[in-house]
Amino acid sequence: MAWLRDTKQWTRGAALVVCPKSVIHNWLAEIDRFTPSLRARAVTNETMETWDPGEKGVDLWVMSYAQARLNEERVTRPQWVAVILDEAQQIKNPSSQIAKVARQLKSPRRLAMTGTPIENRLLDLWSLFSFVMPGLLGPKAQFTRLYDGRADPLARKRLAARVRPFLLRRTKAQVAADLPEKVEEDFICEFEKEQKTLYNAELKFAQQALLRVTTQSELDKTRFHILASLTRLRRICCHPALVKKDAKGKSGKLEALMEHLETLIEEGQKALVFSQFVEMLDR
Repeated sequence: MAWLRDTKQWTRGAALVVCPKSVIHNWLAEIDRFTPSLRARAVTNETMETWDPGEKGVDLWVMSYAQARLNEERVTRPQWVAVILDEAQQIKNPSSQIAKVARQLKSPRRLAMTGTPIENRLLDLWSLFSFVMPGLLGPKAQFTRLYDGRADPLARKRLAARVRPFLLRRTKAQVAADLPEKVEEDFICEFEKEQKTLYNAELKFAQQALLRVTTQSELDKTRFHILASLTRLRRICCHPALVKKDAKGKSGKLEALMEHLETLIEEGQKALVFSQFVEMLDR
């Protein structure tokens, strides 16, 4: 993106990144780290209703796949400077709504990033290229007949030769030396609306209780209640229903977890999920 702007190829408008909700903050952090001059903004659930793709002072918008799917008209209307799909296997099913939205995005520059370009069938690859370079692999029916529906090794070689000029690929062997024994990732999750309201109310209650403490003896008497409030705040972060049984709102953390698990399961991986709260595991 910075290269486009530095080479004067940046026309009016902004670029768009569509990615899983769990990595939106990663994108913003990396942009701030490597290209701080690029003015990037995230589209949140709270700002979605008033979001203006043409807002001045924004070079790049970052949004989730769910937001793009639910706001098809506003996302597909502008002419984007560039469009990037992160974890692009999200559009591997060409019949899915998000794949249809991706194909309608208008931009002369398109990039799809994925660690699993083919998960189940060659049609996954067709779906990715129908976004990146429409028409390169022909109509879906023709592609299925020539490649996906045949066990002909020569057909696979012809397909590999056709897409190779458009792939920038690193194999596991190339990056194995750089991989640490253990990789830890922090996912920053946004509160859902009711969850945020409940959290702020509990936080205000705890702060007011603490401000009323003026002596050490009062602090000793209040210590248990402060710890209880901290636990309640942690429970609200997991899910509002853990402290309010009739809560109907969603949990930002649970939504991010399920999205991440779905990706792992589709990749054939196994996962262990831990939580201090049994009720959260039940959910």
